[in-house]
Amino acid sequence: METSLNIPITAFDKALPTVATKAGEQMLPVAPAFTVPEALLERATELEAAWYTPPLMWHGPSGTPVTGEQTAAHLDQARSVLGREGWLPGEFGLQEALAGPADLTSVSVSVLELVVCALTGAGAAEPRIWDQVPGRTADQVHALLLVGAAYARRQGPCGAPEA
Repeated sequence: METSLNIPITAFDKALPTVATKAGEQMLPVAPAFTVPEALLERATELEAAWYTPPLMWHGPSGTPVTGEQTAAHLDQARSVLGREGWLPGEFGLQEALAGPADLTSVSVSVLELVVCALTGAGAAEPRIWDQVPGRTADQVHALLLVGAAYARRQGPCGAPEA
């Protein structure tokens, strides 16, 4: 049996398939083995171009570069940790699952921020707080990590980071 989860979106792209939900909020249906919507990746790419001087986003706070694949692997690992340990907002969520080397965690959070902002239309977002919003579901958090990993693989720099 295939089920769907829903991630809130804004009307940034009316071409995305939506379903009506509580309080008239638009939702993007996402199946467990879903294909990441192209429009979402494109919107996140536009946000990155507007917010960061390339390749600023792909450097951690120490100035060390982080590749797209490293970031995607970190996001995949966080999704695995949440799958194994369970997600409990305010007790065990993205804050704990994303814990790791500072540079890698920082870039991973930046990627997730782009995705959250592409979904919501917000000008900024802290994903480690986004996952604690009342009504947020574990499936939405897992989907955020999946989309973030897809974005990192697609848009992140390739190859070994420079020393």
